[in-house]
This record gives sequence, structure tokens and C-alpha cells, in this order.
Amino acid sequence: MKAKILLIGIFLTILILLITDCKVSATQDKISLDLFYAIHQASYDLKPIKIWVYFKDKDLRQNQALTRNKKQVKRLKKSGIIGFNSEEIQIKNEYLNILKEMKIYPVTTSRWLNAISAVVPAKKIYELENLEFILKLDVVHKYVKKPEVDLTRSNQQLKDNHTSDSKKSLLYGNSFEQLQTINFPLADELGFSGKNVRICILDAGYNTNHESLRYSKIISTYDFISVDLNINQQEKDAYGSTDHGTAVLSIMSGFLPGKLIGPAYGADYILARTEEISSNNNIAEDLWVSTVEWADSLGADIILSSAGLMFNKIFNDSISFNDDVEESVLYKVVKIATERGILFVADAPDSYNETVMQELKKSGLDMLLVTSYSGADDLSASGLFDSLFKPSKSAPLAVRSSLNNLYTAEAGGDNFYGWRSGSSYIAALAAASAAILIEAHPDWNLAQVLESLRMSCVEDKEIEDREDKDEGGFINIFTAMSIVFPSVSGDFDGNGRVDGNDLAIFSSLYSMNPPDPGGNKSADLDGNMIVDGDDLAILMSRFATN
Repeated sequence: MKAKILLIGIFLTILILLITDCKVSATQDKISLDLFYAIHQASYDLKPIKIWVYFKDKDLRQNQALTRNKKQVKRLKKSGIIGFNSEEIQIKNEYLNILKEMKIYPVTTSRWLNAISAVVPAKKIYELENLEFILKLDVVHKYVKKPEVDLTRSNQQLKDNHTSDSKKSLLYGNSFEQLQTINFPLADELGFSGKNVRICILDAGYNTNHESLRYSKIISTYDFISVDLNINQQEKDAYGSTDHGTAVLSIMSGFLPGKLIGPAYGADYILARTEEISSNNNIAEDLWVSTVEWADSLGADIILSSAGLMFNKIFNDSISFNDDVEESVLYKVVKIATERGILFVADAPDSYNETVMQELKKSGLDMLLVTSYSGADDLSASGLFDSLFKPSKSAPLAVRSSLNNLYTAEAGGDNFYGWRSGSSYIAALAAASAAILIEAHPDWNLAQVLESLRMSCVEDKEIEDREDKDEGGFINIFTAMSIVFPSVSGDFDGNGRVDGNDLAIFSSLYSMNPPDPGGNKSADLDGNMIVDGDDLAILMSRFATN
């Protein structure tokens, strides 16, 4: 018996050493550790694997053939991006042709990552590893979007929820309370509704035939799951696929006076279907990346998606917490998008714990995060609680709300309505608020939009018993619109100080040869009608004394 135990111990020790050695080997090569395990699993299952294929370089000469639409140009200029950068250059055709000869075809192509996704037999992955132009090979992960607490009352259960018989409440119908909470009616009186702002929503589908959405300005749609333009419910889709997306869209763009009004009813909408209800809300990261790059190409100013999916990775059918957020493909893509001036608005449902929120807040991303104070035990089936926003003093801006029971369109019928609770619906309200700010201040960059939202928050007297009441407050659209940022010479990004970002912007202007005095007046700090070394010296002195 002792001999058997000894032999088992020796066997386990050898096995551990072999696995450890495999891990070291996998990390030293182009194949990621996750892909290494997937290959061995696939060897048993005889299944191909969906992988990322990253390339080493690009042909930078191709930037001469690149084009941008007017919306992109305007947004990028506010972020200090004048010329084309490497993220915009397409993947080398010669690399794609070599893969084609190997019968490896792209499922998606990412310029930003310089990579493609492809379904590849396990044995061919080692052939790819031997190609000199391949930088890295990794698994295309799937992410799970955790369900949020969602109490929805059907059309038959509705009752009039007006708290005022004023003209405003009659105009806005049952959406009055949620609009009043963020002080939208005053902005609406001034004619603001998100006009000329483009918002991309990533969800599981939409009922665009709903009576409250018939006037929504939908400029582009795409179903990244079925690869077609139809984002409405189809026969092959799971029942209820359009429920969530319809509610979210209506909170933002709904327009049916007397019933439902969304704050950004005048905005332009780009609708993408990226999630499958039938697969437990799993989201393939390659499709998600394609959607974000697509939205950028269409000139999106705002993207509304889920933050939690960056942390919940599905691998080998198990859910684990991805705590190395900066190595996440999704993190890298969000970072590029925000650097290009796109505002990401993302919800982290109640089911995410404080650790997740802290990691997101430490990420340094210039994005707007929305979660809720309310847990399942706190939700009420009726009434409307005050909206509490909790802005962080460092990026990203974290918004927390106890706003429950938002009035929404329901996808089950073209004239159905309901009440919904959850952070994703509050996120929609926050995204609509940002759209109004961008309309009111089209010259504001991303930092200014976030800062104005933060500065607009006022103390909430109703939460004095909360430990973090000093950080709480109501967001006020009208107050945010009225904020004036001090003009600082050399402050090119408009955040009120001369910092490293201004140096980067100046560098792009200074590098123009010859300089364009008409286009770069802000960088001509000494007023001699040319951007030169003297302007750089002035900028450096202001940077040093900032």
C-alpha cells in the first residue's frame, strides 16, 4: 500500500513538472497559454478553434489611400489626431494571401489590433506559429453578460404614474419622472435633443416598429451575429431577443408626446446586434471589436455597451474573473476608441461586486461607468426613487444610481410599454445626457464632457445616511451644459491645464511641414503666424509651471 502511495506521489510530481514546463514553453512562444490549453482540448474533441492571428507589422505607406468621413475628422481633431495613424491602416494583403493558401480565412479583420480572427484546426496552429510575420496567436474568448435585476411590469399592469398635472408631465407622459430627475425638460425647452450626435448601441436586437421609435433617426444597422442588416426579431432568433435593446433605445430616442419621450430623441442612431439571448448572453470578442471599429468608421460620438463583459471570460465552458484587465482585448479596443474621442458608456450590473468597480476605476479609461446602489432586496415594483450619481474624481467617471422603474417601450407589441429597473437602463439615460452636452458644445472634447458631468452633480440630501454621501449627487443636464471651462493658452484639449496630452497634440501640429497658420492658430502661442520652436518653448514653460 505504501509503495502504491509512493508511486502515485512520484507520478503527480512528474505531471506537475511537465505542466509547469509546458506553461513556460507556451509563454515563450507565439502561442498564448489559453490557446495552448485549447489545442490540447481540441486534440481530444477533434474540433477547430477560433483564434486571433496577430501580425508583426503594417505597410505604413498605405496611409496615402485612407479616407475619413466628416464626423470622424471633426471628432479626431478634438482629440488632437490630425494625420492618419497606424491603427487605421489595413492589414497587409500579402499576409492574408499566404493564409488563404493555407485555407485559413478571416472571420473578422481588426485594423486596430492588426489581427484577424479565424477558425483553424488545431494541427494548423503550429504551422502558423512558424510563419515569420506572425506576432502572436491567441484564443478568441467569449464573454458573458451577467443578468441584471430587471423588474418589468407588462402593458396590462400599467397605471398612471404622473406625480404632477403640469403641462410638462402631460407632454412627457410616464417618462416625466426620469426626465425631471436629470433636469432634461429645461434643456428641452431650449431646443436640445442630441441633434447631430451619433450614438451606437450594442445589444441583442430591437423592435424599430414600435410606435415610440418610428421617428428615431436610425442611420445604420448591422447584425454581426447573422451577418445581415436586419436587427429586428427574426424567426431564427430566440424569443425575447429584442426586449432589452428596444427598452434601451426607447429610453434614449423614444418620441411619442403624452406617452414616452427620450432625452436624445434628435440624435442619430447606429444599431448593432452583438449578443445572442439563446447562448446565455455570450459575446464573442472578435464580433464586439468589429462593431466598435465599424461604429468609429461611421463617425460615432458615443458607444453604449457593457463594462462587465471585460471581466467575465468564458473559457472551456467555465466563467472566471479576468482580473488582468489591461491585457484584455476589449480593454485595448476601448482605450483606442477613447483616444480617438469616442465616449464609452457602459453598465456594470448590480451583480458585480466592488472589486470589479475598483479595477475599472483604476483602469484610467476616459469612459462613463454606470452601476446601481440598489440590490435585489431594495427594488420596488412601483414608484420612482431619486437618481443618485456617484462621480469618481479620477477617470473613468463612475455613475451610481438608485433610480428604479424607468418607463420604456416593450418589444412584445408595437404599442406596449412597461417599467424596467437596472443599471443598463440608467446607462442609456446617462448616454442620452452626454449626447445633449455634445450637441450644446460641439467643440468640447471627451475630457470636457466627462468633467462637466462630474461638476454638474450636486449633493443629494436624501442620502445623508450613506457612508459615501460626500461623493453622491444628482446629475443635472442643464448645469452641465452651462459649465464654462477657463481658457488656458496651450491647453489644446480644454481640460483647464497644460499637460502631457497638450504636448502630444502640439507635436502633431508642429510636425506639419510646412505648418498651416490658418489651421493651427491655437498652437501659434507667440502670434507670429507660424508654429515653430518658439511656440514649443512657450508651451514647455507653461507645462513646467502647471
